[in-house]
Amino acid sequence: MKRLLAIIPLLAVTLSYSKDRVQLKEFRARFVNQKIIVNPNFMSTPSPFLGDWHFVKEKKGKYEPNYSKEVPTSYAGQTGTIVAVQAPEQVFERAPDQSDDAYVQYGEAIVRLDSGQLIQTALYPTYLAREPGDEPSDAFMLVSIREKHKQEANSLAQKLEGKSLYLTRLTRVYDMGLNTANIQTLRAGVGHSEAEITNAPLLTPIPVVDTRYSADRDITLVVLQLPDGRKAVYVVGCIEDTLPQKRACASTSMPSYLSDREIEAVRAGSAFIGMSEAALYMAMRFPEHTNEALVGHTQLVYPTMYIYLDENKRVVEIQSER
Repeated sequence: MKRLLAIIPLLAVTLSYSKDRVQLKEFRARFVNQKIIVNPNFMSTPSPFLGDWHFVKEKKGKYEPNYSKEVPTSYAGQTGTIVAVQAPEQVFERAPDQSDDAYVQYGEAIVRLDSGQLIQTALYPTYLAREPGDEPSDAFMLVSIREKHKQEANSLAQKLEGKSLYLTRLTRVYDMGLNTANIQTLRAGVGHSEAEITNAPLLTPIPVVDTRYSADRDITLVVLQLPDGRKAVYVVGCIEDTLPQKRACASTSMPSYLSDREIEAVRAGSAFIGMSEAALYMAMRFPEHTNEALVGHTQLVYPTMYIYLDENKRVVEIQSER
């Protein structure tokens, strides 16, 4: 079974990269000899196998997929080196051109694990425009990216030492029983955990107790001390003092662009006529759907109401009880 979002890179090829086909030499120049880490599954349901990986057999310098057995999830976290990039073979078609100048829609990365075993996964053109491992759904991560994330976590820990965070509805915090197995999906805003805390005080300074980085899961966790004595875990998505989009997940100070009335609305999880779009999302999270309404107006669809924004991104109408 493929990961929940495994198809996204295919759909994003023409949007995120200038060409829908690339030459094998581009993949080879970028990835051959790169050290990588096998990522765990990114799926809505558990699986004993890594859906984006296959075993490989080497024959006379060529690599062929071995579909006789699946790659178990225990391989997640293993490191290896990309030793070759091939054009994928298609069923009932002649052998593909494997020359450097051959154009492909995607490549096959052949990875020799440090244990000596060979496995393969797909390389998408989007990987040439960004670093594999920056998205939770990526099948692998470059070792260099993990080191970068570790350095970023250390910098964040220094920034947050002795500080407090101001949370909004966009900030998802969890109790200390959070299961790390689904943290990657939670970090991407997909899925749900019974450990989520829904009654943490918003836009109120919550002291930071600790900032931790897990190399195994490549995640940064911020531990908070709630006023009622509980500790909460924030899976870092964004912590900024200011954001150009004015949609703060968590900040180290009260967002200066919020009015007093908007602050109270965010704390209460409510909306009012005249409220800004930024404050609305901080109070109620993002809508289920967004539709174009009257000219210049936008309809935001929430579970129990419709909210309309005007051309200035201010709430102009609220229709309750859908």
